Amino acid sequence: MLTTFSVRNLRCYSNFTHCVIARATAFLGPNGRGKTTLLEGLYLLGRLRSFRANTLRDLIRTGETGLSVSATFENEEHTSLRVVWADGARRLQIDGNPRVTLTEFWGRFPVVVFRNEDRALASGPDSLRRKWADALLASTDPRYLAAAQRAHQLLRQRAALLRQIRPDRALWEALVCQLDPLTARLSEARSHFAASIAAPRTTQVYSALTGRSETLSLTYQPDWDTAQTIDLDTLWNRELHQRSVLRGPHRDRWELCLDGQLLRTHGSEGQQKGAALALRLIEADLLRTGAPQRPTLLFDDVWNDLDGERRERFWTAVPSDCPWFLATTDPAYLPSINGLHTCHLPD
Repeated sequence: MLTTFSVRNLRCYSNFTHCVIARATAFLGPNGRGKTTLLEGLYLLGRLRSFRANTLRDLIRTGETGLSVSATFENEEHTSLRVVWADGARRLQIDGNPRVTLTEFWGRFPVVVFRNEDRALASGPDSLRRKWADALLASTDPRYLAAAQRAHQLLRQRAALLRQIRPDRALWEALVCQLDPLTARLSEARSHFAASIAAPRTTQVYSALTGRSETLSLTYQPDWDTAQTIDLDTLWNRELHQRSVLRGPHRDRWELCLDGQLLRTHGSEGQQKGAALALRLIEADLLRTGAPQRPTLLFDDVWNDLDGERRERFWTAVPSDCPWFLATTDPAYLPSINGLHTCHLPD
């Protein structure tokens, strides 16, 4: 259980410490007071990145050279976690140990963030859904995380090689041969997730949110059949001509369909928003069962464009046994639950 969390030199905060005294905490205040920044700090502690910026360097308070986010816990296998970004490098700490690997740190503090921008999960390119699925699979299976990390490294090396004036064919083949078994492993895990884990939940969660009987489905389409024999000459010539990697797990497709129609092209804004919220709730539910501790849920004004009935359905669908934090400017959006602690941020 999270007991305190602190941020240092994170955006508008030089130092800020919050003591957690309730399962649900609401950060309330006008715009520009750092409500979302506090959620961002919690997300950084769990996912090691921001949900608003591309690099951690962008989060550093103006005039400073580094930042840190830390937290203390009770009744967990660890008592403290800390993420530091300084001198262009990230350092992770568990219980004060400064030599912690990503694999050792990952999954210690599972988090799920809900944002208005999440509609892009339904309306945007399949790369967003692929990242969503990969992060979820990595959070529940350390072996998937290791395979995805190695595949990403090989893809970067292959892309860099193809950008050279005269790429080495032998080195290229070695990279292809190393990547192929990882691609097969990731494809198998993604297929199982889509068919056996996500499929039974999508329509049920979507219907609970919207009150409609529409069928929502998440489909996975691998870029290539791993059982097929690769023609290295053809692939080499194509990649050399286009100077980019044309086969690999980064090209797999994920699509959301509503009653058989592509949601990103045929769905209304309300339908896309409902589907995106459904994916986040599925994420929270899977982390509840697949992670060593309950995930912490972060809500950033996600309900502002929902009517009263849908807000009520949304809060009913949120897992009641997960700790959560929300940020809002309007107390009218606060849910009516017991034990909600409101933290007023100063003007």
